[in-house]
Amino acid sequence: MTRLRARTAAALAATTLALGGCVAIPFGSDDATSAAAPEPGRQLTDREAEQALPEVPAGAEAAPVPPEAQDLETSPAQCIDVLRGGQRGDELKATEVVHARRAWSADQPAGSQYTVSIGSHSEPIGSQVLDTAGAAMSTCATFTFSGRDATGTFETTLQSQPRTVAPVGDQTFAARITIVEVIGGQERKIFIDQLVVRVGHNLLRVNHTHWDESSGHEPLEAQVRAMLDDLAQ
Repeated sequence: MTRLRARTAAALAATTLALGGCVAIPFGSDDATSAAAPEPGRQLTDREAEQALPEVPAGAEAAPVPPEAQDLETSPAQCIDVLRGGQRGDELKATEVVHARRAWSADQPAGSQYTVSIGSHSEPIGSQVLDTAGAAMSTCATFTFSGRDATGTFETTLQSQPRTVAPVGDQTFAARITIVEVIGGQERKIFIDQLVVRVGHNLLRVNHTHWDESSGHEPLEAQVRAMLDDLAQ
């Protein structure tokens, strides 16, 4: 990616971690008729979660995951739910027993970075976190996001839009978060596309950070399907 100002980079890192590191946005499609959780919904071991993550693709470069930011807030306050924070996010984190994550950078589309993760919980996950996030999006098309990391404080403006994808698992949730930044006197948009699938005890998340406004969610859907297929074996 083009070099970003330090505060923008901090906000971008914090936003990505908030989406993919703790919990992760269209409005959910909940399969209420499903009886028992399918095999991919079982509580996972560390080994199972790690093995289900996609390998770093050929030609891509493994990327480090920065430490999580602190004191995260949004204005309006309810927009923290878009980032899966707040009370629902705290409740979900409290039951997480396994968390596996992998990240890589690639040149196509422009300035791409993917982060994939699987969180497995001691109890089957309900729909509340993703339902709450979807409801918050209806009033949080634009909001302010602030916090603190190792380099200091940051504040940025985020835009959120729901996206439509094919439903899989118990609940499917997709969105695009946009950060608008002025770089070299020109306005640039940084996009964070995200896809979250809830299945039984597990949350599968894929984030794609990039500059290409025309890029869709198809690569994220392929990553999630591959993880679900692996967990079903």
